[in-house]
Amino acid sequence: MAIGAPLISRMRRLDYPSLFNISLIIGAILTFLQGLANSIWYLGTLRFLFGFANAAITIAGNVLIAQSVDKSMRGSAFGLYNAIVSIGSVVGPLIGGFLGGRTGLRSSFYGSSVLFATAAGVIIVAKGKYKVEREEMSK
Repeated sequence: MAIGAPLISRMRRLDYPSLFNISLIIGAILTFLQGLANSIWYLGTLRFLFGFANAAITIAGNVLIAQSVDKSMRGSAFGLYNAIVSIGSVVGPLIGGFLGGRTGLRSSFYGSSVLFATAAGVIIVAKGKYKVEREEMSK
């Protein structure tokens, strides 16, 4: 992620919503593949590549938050965002450890993959509904 963040931040080909969603999908695929890893080298390579997707998710998410909130509310929005990230940093490993302990280590990767894919799906559906609502309001 430390290597990916400066590289990703220079990308200008995609708008941030597209970057966010594509990164979630790539994150889902890479996380799923980590569950299939048979060697430490394969897993390490996938984790390294996942760092790029994670960097893109983080950068695009931060930009989207900043763009979506009035300047006077940005401090509150980022405070809430950081609170959610902190909760996820505690709950995520607990759930992953529970899944890994009960159903095998690979299942924690598969569970994470499902969460990334679900987030991408929610965004696709929400984006479609938002587009329809905007079109109806402009009529």
